Amino acid sequence: MANPVSPGTPITIVRRSNPPEQWSAVVVISRDDSLAARATSPPAAWDPAFTYMVSHGQPGNRSFAICSFVASKDEIAAFRLTTPWRPLDRRLHKRLSADMPVEVRSVLGSSRQAGRLIDISLGGLAVRVEARPGGSQIEVSLWNGGYAATLPCDLVRASDPSEAGCILHLRFRDLSQPQSAFIRQVIGSLSASQEAS
Repeated sequence: MANPVSPGTPITIVRRSNPPEQWSAVVVISRDDSLAARATSPPAAWDPAFTYMVSHGQPGNRSFAICSFVASKDEIAAFRLTTPWRPLDRRLHKRLSADMPVEVRSVLGSSRQAGRLIDISLGGLAVRVEARPGGSQIEVSLWNGGYAATLPCDLVRASDPSEAGCILHLRFRDLSQPQSAFIRQVIGSLSASQEAS
């Protein structure tokens, strides 16, 4: 599998844990099936029990690969690529279709209801719920691959209620690093499964 990163390329390493953790790094060695990178603030120890996702590029032109930890010395960690490099977001905030359970909570009214994720991007998501929640600040709880996150969102617009429910178009607001890493992980998983099918 061709490795498009060369020494000196800035990358992001995401540990697919719960919650996900991420580190900024720079590639030191690059081979077709592996790479070694120097992390800016590495963890005390890389955990071989988890898989990692490595991504690089600018928003709108990012690529990612799933990898496993091999070894580390000082600030340099080596990873073996277990998937080919794939586009993460071919254009800024490309939305991926999805069908996953979510829980939607209105921050203003403190109401909770079950819903379904319709699509997701790096900038936001759309969910279907039975009734439009009160207020414009919404929290969406999402589960994927054994991991979970509650994501703060602003309501951009809502469709008119129908027999099928109401569709909320939401924009992410003030995400933490673990929340951003979780969204990248969800998008990476959806991209991989859609390409495989």
